[in-house]
Amino acid sequence: MEQNNIDIYQVGEIPPVPEDYWNDEAPWVLNSQVVLAACITSFAESSELPSLLNSWSDTLKRIAEPSTEFKGLIAVLHGEMPGNNIYQLAAYALLALQSNSLTPAQLWKNSCRLLEVSRLVKNYTAVALEALLVKRWFFASQQQKFFFSAPRISAAQIERACLGSEYSGLEKVASILIIAEPYLDISVSGELMMLLKNIRDKK
Repeated sequence: MEQNNIDIYQVGEIPPVPEDYWNDEAPWVLNSQVVLAACITSFAESSELPSLLNSWSDTLKRIAEPSTEFKGLIAVLHGEMPGNNIYQLAAYALLALQSNSLTPAQLWKNSCRLLEVSRLVKNYTAVALEALLVKRWFFASQQQKFFFSAPRISAAQIERACLGSEYSGLEKVASILIIAEPYLDISVSGELMMLLKNIRDKK
């Protein structure tokens, strides 16, 4: 298509971003979301994470100096403790899933952290997060049932939620958390439970 003899669909160089683009926090928040989405997918597929992290980190350092929060995220993914940042806390929760000694109460809290962040990039994380957390919750229902009150009833309900087809993606994760919550010794606000129900019911 031509406009004033100029082909507006002609392939050319990608225009550079403004000089102060990387000084703003917004692109680093976006990068945090992308890195976490990739990590969730990588974990779900049992892919090698360290080499990917080093590649991303080196590439971004050549573009600009990363923000403090983004550098903190990469540090957490390399094993350091998180700060009070939702992406760092989610990364820490993701790494914690590798431990079979994780109690169901800890799994519940970590699942919430990952669900919170995954809502922001749902199109990229829903399937992978479902696979990752359903596997962990099914393990809990089979191998850690005595961490729950009323173990026989709770384990059966969680197992049914994991294997059922009524929900999928983040909705399924939320439904499992709703079912598990009454059987765990955790304190959960009414606001959080309402949020989980809204995610489950796609509101």
